[in-house]
Amino acid sequence: MNKRADVTIATVILIILGLVVLVMLILGFNKGTDFFFNIFERGPTDLQSLVEACSLQVSANLNVDFCKYQLTDILGDEEVVNCEHPIIRSGLDNKGVIVPQSMTDYCAQNKATFLAKVCDKIALSKKEQTKVNGGLENCPINSLILSTTALNIQEEKNGEFKIKLASKPTNDVDIILSGSPDLIEMVTKSLKFTSENWNIQQMVEFKAKKLDSSNGVAFVELNGQNGLSGKVQVTITK
Repeated sequence: MNKRADVTIATVILIILGLVVLVMLILGFNKGTDFFFNIFERGPTDLQSLVEACSLQVSANLNVDFCKYQLTDILGDEEVVNCEHPIIRSGLDNKGVIVPQSMTDYCAQNKATFLAKVCDKIALSKKEQTKVNGGLENCPINSLILSTTALNIQEEKNGEFKIKLASKPTNDVDIILSGSPDLIEMVTKSLKFTSENWNIQQMVEFKAKKLDSSNGVAFVELNGQNGLSGKVQVTITK
């Protein structure tokens, strides 16, 4: 009886482990190659693993995953990196991976947003300099933190994302929202952040229009005082 019970318990454990592995694989496939790194807000410490992950992101045209920052140990130093780190780019060059200029431009245009987001998540100091991609930078202040920088929705459907400020403002901040007028209609036209609600997410809502072609790419742009800005890419399908 005991032997039969032991076999049954062992079988159940193996089944559970198998299911856990299957769920992890499914989540990794659906949410991107860096999904499990984000759970702990850390990336792999192995340089080769970083290069391989970035290579996959280039081949799949995953702009957000390629550009977003994560805390990792690279060459023994703890720093905030993305796939634009010079050492990682050198590794990609050695593998013959060609990074599209559009991907590099996307990283540059959304640098403040991605950096503010990782600073917020891992509670880096907003005052002291932090090592970012091999250099020293301040975590951005007066920046927007977006819940996403890319969305996929169907035509004539509603879309939404959330925003908040990266730091407490001294004066009220008004955010004006606009979208590609031929593809989307903005439901939310403006938002206000104050010293009381600056770190509380507010919703941005919009609606995709009916497409003339098979798909379309639009942008929701956010603009505020003192150069405060952000952009979300919206891919619309039928």
